[in-house]
Amino acid sequence: MNEIAGEVQHISPSEALRVSFKALETSIKEKNKKELSMIEDQIQSLKQKINLRDIAKHHHYDKSKRELINNYSTNFKQTLLSDEKLELIELVQTAKNIQIPELNGIKSNLIKLQRSSNYESDKKMADLNKTLELMQSKILLTDQDIRSTKEKQLRLDEKKKDIKDNILKKSRIIFPNFEIKD
Repeated sequence: MNEIAGEVQHISPSEALRVSFKALETSIKEKNKKELSMIEDQIQSLKQKINLRDIAKHHHYDKSKRELINNYSTNFKQTLLSDEKLELIELVQTAKNIQIPELNGIKSNLIKLQRSSNYESDKKMADLNKTLELMQSKILLTDQDIRSTKEKQLRLDEKKKDIKDNILKKSRIIFPNFEIKD
């Protein structure tokens, strides 16, 4: 800790938490970015394999199927996560007679990625909160030590002044003919 003009300077707990959380966030983002990139590559490969336009043309007569295919076209990942029955597998099978078992794997990888990023950040946040509490308690103890030291210094200064006043008083009694200045 730095002492500047008699005051102790601290890194605020919120600043320390912010810095730690930023490092954690960057680490998690990098890991998730790599995993997401791999999943996106798998999705692109799958999209090329199944060709959603051809499937949409084949199922143009059914509004619900057409909407599902349109949703996959506009936001494949989100639609895949919300498609509980994985209806796309049946639509592709019907339209192109192609099996796409990798769709299950892609969906489970997306779910795992979401869960792991949430779990990791929650776990790291709990660790950071514990660290923050420890830092706050250390700061509190340090502040108490500083106050105690200042109080001791004030008492010592008072004692010095009392001793000096007492010496001056006794000196005036012993040497009444001399002028004694404070």
